[in-house]
Amino acid sequence: MSVIFPPAAVGVLGGGQLGRFFLQSARRQGYRTVVWDPDPMCPARMDSDVHICLPYDSSDAFKEFSNLCKAATIEFENVPSLLLSSLSSKLRVSPSANAVEICSNRILEKSFLKSNGFPVVDYCEISSEEDCRLVPSSMFPAILKTARMGYDGRGQFTVLDSSALLEAWLSLGVECVLEKRLSSEMIEFSVVTGRLDSGQVVLFPVTRNLHRGGILCYSSTICNIDNDVTDQLCHIASLIAQRLYYVGVLSIEFFYDRSKLYVNEMAPRPHNTGHYTMDAMSYSQFDCQQKILCGLEVFQPRKLNDAAMVNLLGDGFSNGVPDWSSLLNSGGRLYIYGKYDARPGRKMGHVTWSGVPEYILDASIEFYRDFYNLEDR
Repeated sequence: MSVIFPPAAVGVLGGGQLGRFFLQSARRQGYRTVVWDPDPMCPARMDSDVHICLPYDSSDAFKEFSNLCKAATIEFENVPSLLLSSLSSKLRVSPSANAVEICSNRILEKSFLKSNGFPVVDYCEISSEEDCRLVPSSMFPAILKTARMGYDGRGQFTVLDSSALLEAWLSLGVECVLEKRLSSEMIEFSVVTGRLDSGQVVLFPVTRNLHRGGILCYSSTICNIDNDVTDQLCHIASLIAQRLYYVGVLSIEFFYDRSKLYVNEMAPRPHNTGHYTMDAMSYSQFDCQQKILCGLEVFQPRKLNDAAMVNLLGDGFSNGVPDWSSLLNSGGRLYIYGKYDARPGRKMGHVTWSGVPEYILDASIEFYRDFYNLEDR
């Protein structure tokens, strides 16, 4: 793969915070930047030389984007795969349309993982009333998830029996996946990987994650698990990237329940749980994304410190902008994304701490409980 050097232009499809951080990384390296997003107020516009503010099915936008950019990536998985395929005939695109299609459809994703021998929770495909009736009682309790367009807890229902399943599926009316719910002791982990066109895979440290209502709220590199579990997580993540023939940054979420690991889902992009890499690693997940896209060498990232992150959801902005003074005075590093509508559940920013584990845990957990008004202090 030939190297694309600055000041060539690189582009991103999607203008959220992940796209903005990617463009910031590219700008630091001297590249010109382009974002294609139909939202005139998308955060990434603030770090782009050109903002193409048109729908993704616009032929004019396609022409302008493909003429401006030497290479392009994505910041969310619901970019139309046909668009990625068409762009790949004009410029370098990573990840591939095929990889994105698999990662953006839970049915295709589960099928890929299962057929390649990766551990997944028991599941059923649901696309009709008959499918609902055929689900065995042993599958319940379970979680019904839309096959497409589901993220941050959207399009998900907990169902306790077949009648509740039918009711939930009828309310959605689209293809879904029904997953058997794991025990209350289940722990969630994630691994961010980078795979080069040559096949080389690099791995960022494992993080342990805490979700509330299906939305990530807390993540830390301090996992408190045995080394053999960490090794399994990294081994599986590396194999998935290889089997998918992936090029770019791929993020993989896992469940760990009763000494068993399961692959939950894949994201064909940098991930919320990898934000700590901007403060605690020799290079970030966004630097990795940019370098792989441009054909540059990427070496195994080095952890400088342990780190923890707390997501700032719109719920915490209900009374206006919070007072950040105590947070900033305690050493937390604040990132505000530049979104103007602080809706409940919407990711408005995040905070990271890095340093010695005891300090990180004390500071981050105290802030997490305060921000989310938790009682168990």
